[in-house]
Amino acid sequence: MEENTNQDSFAEEQDQKANTPEISQPVQPDCCDNKKETCCASTWNLIFKAMSLLTFVGVIILFIIYFSNNKNGINKTTALVKPDGAPLNIAFINSDTIMNQYKLFDDYEKKLEERKKQMEADMAIKAKKFEQDVADFQKKVQSYAISSDQAQKIEADLTQRQQQLLALKEKLTNELLEMEMAHQNDLFNKILETLKEYNKENQYDYILGYSKGSGILYASEKHDITQPILEMLNKEYDNKKK
Repeated sequence: MEENTNQDSFAEEQDQKANTPEISQPVQPDCCDNKKETCCASTWNLIFKAMSLLTFVGVIILFIIYFSNNKNGINKTTALVKPDGAPLNIAFINSDTIMNQYKLFDDYEKKLEERKKQMEADMAIKAKKFEQDVADFQKKVQSYAISSDQAQKIEADLTQRQQQLLALKEKLTNELLEMEMAHQNDLFNKILETLKEYNKENQYDYILGYSKGSGILYASEKHDITQPILEMLNKEYDNKKK
C-alpha cells in the first residue's frame, strides 16, 4: 500500500515538472536597439542633413541662374547675377562650427544623455528583479516546492511581466526619440530665425550651409558669416539662461 502511494506521488511530481514550461531569461533591456540607433546618437545629423539638402537645392538654383545668363557658353570670370543683371549676394555658415560651438547644442545633448542614463538605470532595476523571480520560480519547480497549479499561475504572471518589460522598453525608446526630435526641430528653427534676423540688414540672396561632405566643395572665407551668426545664437542663449 505504501509502495503504491510513493509511486502515485512520484508520478504526480513528474507530471508537474512536465507541465511547467521554462521561463526564458530576458535580454537586458536597453534604451536603444539596432533599429533605433538615432536615440543614442551624440550628433545632430538630421539637422545638418536637412541643411545640406537645402544647400544642394540652392547650388542647383545657382547653376540654373548662371547658365540662363550665359547662353553662349561657360565664362569662368562671369559672376552669378539676378534676372535684372544685379550680382547675387551669397554667404554661408559652417554647420560643423555651429554644431560644435553653439551652447544650446551642448545643453540639449547633456539633457538627452542624462535622460538616457536614467531610463537605462530604471530598466536595469526592473530587469534584475524579474530575473531573480524567474530563477526563484525555476528552483521551486525543480525542488517540487509548489504544485502544478501554482507553477502555472506563477508562470503566467512572469510571462505577463516579461511582456510589460518589453513594452516599457519600447515606450522609453520612443520617448527618447521624441525628445531628440523636439530638440532638433527647436535648434533648426532657432538657426533659421537668427539667419532671417541677421539678413534684415545684410540682404543676402542666399545663405548656404557648408560642412564636410556637403554639396559645397569650397567656399571663400570672405563669404563666411558663421562667427556673427554663432555670436547671435549664443547671446540669445545666455540671455535666456539669466
